[in-house]
Amino acid sequence: MSGKLAAYERRQKPRAPVPAMATVFRAEARVGLFAIDNLSAGGALLAGEGALNVGESLRVLLQLQGHLPISIHAQVLRRDERGGGAVAYGLTFRDLSARAEDLLQGAVLSAL
Repeated sequence: MSGKLAAYERRQKPRAPVPAMATVFRAEARVGLFAIDNLSAGGALLAGEGALNVGESLRVLLQLQGHLPISIHAQVLRRDERGGGAVAYGLTFRDLSARAEDLLQGAVLSAL
């Protein structure tokens, strides 16, 4: 069994490409604006202008189309080199409110 397959099987929530943007903050300092490559109620894959460190805790202001921004606490799980200097970051969300989780699940299910 490959590592990618094993990682996929550990996911507990469906994931899909969802048109959204995220502004990432470290403490109160803005790190950068990131595109959401894919999203689930458990986390997101981000690509963008800022440098994040694996293991660090962040605050993400997530903007889904047609909704007010959602503030979410997250932790960086991995960094993926994409070539040409592009980097993507895998985040896991922490302590989601029921409202935020419902909104994220709805956005993902709509995209599937």
